[in-house]
Amino acid sequence: MLRITAARVWKKGGLATSNILTHRLELSFMPTGKPTAVLSAESISPITWDTATGIYTVNTLVTKAVIGRCAGKTTKLDVVEFDVKANPHNFAALTLNAVDGQPLNRSGRLLLTVAGNVENSEMGWNSNQTSVGTHWGHAPTICEGITAKITLNTQAKSAKAYALDSAGMRAGEVPAALYDGKISFNIGSQFKTLWYEVVTK
Repeated sequence: MLRITAARVWKKGGLATSNILTHRLELSFMPTGKPTAVLSAESISPITWDTATGIYTVNTLVTKAVIGRCAGKTTKLDVVEFDVKANPHNFAALTLNAVDGQPLNRSGRLLLTVAGNVENSEMGWNSNQTSVGTHWGHAPTICEGITAKITLNTQAKSAKAYALDSAGMRAGEVPAALYDGKISFNIGSQFKTLWYEVVTK
């Protein structure tokens, strides 16, 4: 049986696998049987994967994300800056989305999600931390709290941030400062959540 992978088809079409994450692509299957790939020059993909630093980012008008080995680093994506503090696993995943579909710096309501290491209680990892075998552990699931400072350029005159519970309800206000066209606030394990809401007017 002939096995054909997507990477092999892209390669036959004349593209590197890395192009999948950096550009819009078009692949046509010609009557000759040879695939022809075209690298779009219209726009570069908003998704980047930096293999050297181990950081994956998404940078659009309504969504920003930084995922991977971003702990202990500051990542700036246009109007948003994620200053993530160091942690034992050197990993974090942060996404900021405009709930109302407006550009982030004009949005009236934004959702921030933040996660670090997540695993079941008493999950049994092997010595290399590559597998748990059949030792999946049990509830409750334990989520690592990520400490970070989020700064967003905004056109708003007022802004507030809230920690959300698992049902999406406000569990408490997060101190936030609005100064010189920027809102900034600090998050951390003390808020006991993976979700934050930012409301601006």
